[in-house]
Amino acid sequence: MNLIKSTLPIVAASLLSCATFFVAAHAATVTTGCVSATTCTLTELYNGGTITVDDVLFDNFILDDDASASPVNADDVVVSGFTDMGNTGLEFNIDPALTVNINRSFLEYILSFDAAVVAPSLREITSAGLNLVNGGINGDAFLEINAEINGDVLNVFHDSINGAQLLDSLTLANLTMISVAMDWQGEDFDGQSSSFLNTFRFGLGLIGDIPVAEVPLPAALPFMVTGLLGYGATRRKKRS
Repeated sequence: MNLIKSTLPIVAASLLSCATFFVAAHAATVTTGCVSATTCTLTELYNGGTITVDDVLFDNFILDDDASASPVNADDVVVSGFTDMGNTGLEFNIDPALTVNINRSFLEYILSFDAAVVAPSLREITSAGLNLVNGGINGDAFLEINAEINGDVLNVFHDSINGAQLLDSLTLANLTMISVAMDWQGEDFDGQSSSFLNTFRFGLGLIGDIPVAEVPLPAALPFMVTGLLGYGATRRKKRS
C-alpha cells in the first residue's frame, strides 16, 4: 500500500503533463480510385487513381505510347509504395513478366506521372533513382528503363553488348514537385534471344522530417486522473 500511495501522485502528474502526445508517422501507402487500399494497377492509375507514400503523392499517370510488338496489359502492372534507406517511391510489379523474344520482337512503352510533397510536410526532393530489381536477357538482346526528370535521365539496363547497370541516381535541386517521363524498352536482336521485365523501383530521396501526427488522449483521461488523486488522498486519511 505504501508503494501505491507513493507512486499514484507521480503517475497522475505524468498523465496530466501528457494531455496530448505525438507519434512519429511510419511508412504508409494510401490510394484513391483503386480497388486495393495500398496498391493500384496501371489501368486504375491511368483512369485517375492516385497513390500516396508517406508524404509524397504520385498522380497524373498518362500512357504516352505503346509501340510494343505485343501491347502491354496495364492490368498486369501492379504499383505499390515503398520506403527504404531514406527513399520513398513506387515499385512496379509485372505479372506475368513482360517478355520480348523470337523474330526480333520489341518493347517500347512510354508513360508519365507527377510526384509532389503534400502539405503539411515541408520535406524537399533532393534526388531520384531507378533500380532494376528483376529483369534480364538471354542471348543477344537488351532491356532498358529510362526516366527523364527536368532534362536529366536515369538509365538502367541489361545489354548483351554493354553489360548491365541495375542502379542509377541523380541529384535534384530541393524540389517539392517533379514530372517523370518513363520509357521501357526491350528487343531481341537475332530472332533467337529474349529479354524480360518483372520488377523495378523508382525512388526519391528527401530531406527533412516526415510530419508527426498529433494523437489526443481519451476524453475520459481527466476523470481517471482525478479518481487516482482522490483514491490516494482517501488512503492517506485512513492511514492517519
